Amino acid sequence: MPDLSALPEPVLRIVQDVYATATSEMFLIAVPFALLALIVVLFIKEKPLNTLSGDERRAREEEAAAAAGMH
Repeated sequence: MPDLSALPEPVLRIVQDVYATATSEMFLIAVPFALLALIVVLFIKEKPLNTLSGDERRAREEEAAAAAGMH
């Protein structure tokens, strides 16, 4: 990015106007995407988190494997 303070006054005004316009248009484009993302998030089905720790889950899996091996 060039040093804006080194630009002549008329060119500086144009560059500032272009930056302001681009920034405002970027936000106008981003708003519909943000609303779409919000709607999508609202329709995501909730999935409960696992309540077992890793050690507890491993112990249950080992018990199930041992029980399956006995039959």
